[in-house]
Amino acid sequence: LINSQVNSLVDEINTLDNQLSVLNVDEVIGKCRQKLDKWRHDCHMVIDRFYEEKCQKLQQRCVRQVNQKRKQIHQLKLKTNELIQEQEVTNDDIFSLKTTINDIKRDVNQFEEHGILVDVYPLIINQNLVYIEESTSNELDISTLSSPYRSIDCSNN
Repeated sequence: LINSQVNSLVDEINTLDNQLSVLNVDEVIGKCRQKLDKWRHDCHMVIDRFYEEKCQKLQQRCVRQVNQKRKQIHQLKLKTNELIQEQEVTNDDIFSLKTTINDIKRDVNQFEEHGILVDVYPLIINQNLVYIEESTSNELDISTLSSPYRSIDCSNN
């Protein structure tokens, strides 16, 4: 009876060994990678959306700044035309116009040269976003097995 139980266990061990021998590890990895690939794709979509929002905001700010300068130039033209119409231009008026022109010119040149300040920081990824299980289940510790009571000859002779 014990002999047949041991033989049965030997058969089971051999079956498990054969199962592992024919196991296609690449196929198992491929199935697991599908989940990682989907996660990566979803993350890229989030980053792309964020990037597009920031591009839109940048465009709006630039257009607003240009429109602001156009408005200032328009006001300056109106003021200049008014002074020409009145024909009573003072040195203070000339000084004020020159100062305003220089301020606008400086702002436009600075905008053309540097645009708008954009600070970017590196994306910090939390390593805990993806968990990969450590295999600790049912590991066989041979040292816990008791020493054999006796040896049994399993040969078919």
